[in-house]
This record gives sequence, C-alpha cells and structure tokens, in this order.
Amino acid sequence: MRIGVPKESLPDDTRVAATPATVKRPIGLGYEELVESDAGERATLDDAAYSKSGAKITSVADAWAAELVLDVNAPNGQGNRPAVRGCGTAP
Repeated sequence: MRIGVPKESLPDDTRVAATPATVKRPIGLGYEELVESDAGERATLDDAAYSKSGAKITSVADAWAAELVLDVNAPNGQGNRPAVRGCGTAP
C-alpha cells in the first residue's frame, strides 16, 4: 500500500502530516511512503531527511494518487487539493 503525504496548501500553514521520524514505522511494515517534494519545508524538514528515512520524494499528483493520503487540511477540490471520492476525515 502506498501512503501519500502532500504539501499543505494554506499559505501560512507550517504543519506537515508526517515527519521523517513517523514515516519509518509504516515503511518498516512494508508500506511505501510518497512524500511530495518540499512537503516539510515550512516545518523545517527537508526532502533529504525524508529520503534518509526511506520515503520516496514525489510529485503532488503521485502523493494524491496513493491509496491512503495523510493530510492536515481536508481536500477541497481547489488548487493541488483534489476532492477525493470516498474521502473521509478524522477529527
């Protein structure tokens, strides 16, 4: 299973849904982590740290095409945040 981590789209949002430390466990269990390039930039987490943890740095389209997408803000169909059919959000 592929897990996508897109960059947050809100201009002042410095959060990211996964860190280099948190991607290690799913990868260790056999999942593939697809982190959008610069997803952690505003949280001072660079692509090299994600790669070192085993994640693949990818495009926004590939991150959103994963079977499971981890995201801080809900998809809304605007910009790079597609409205995902069957999407659910957790509080």
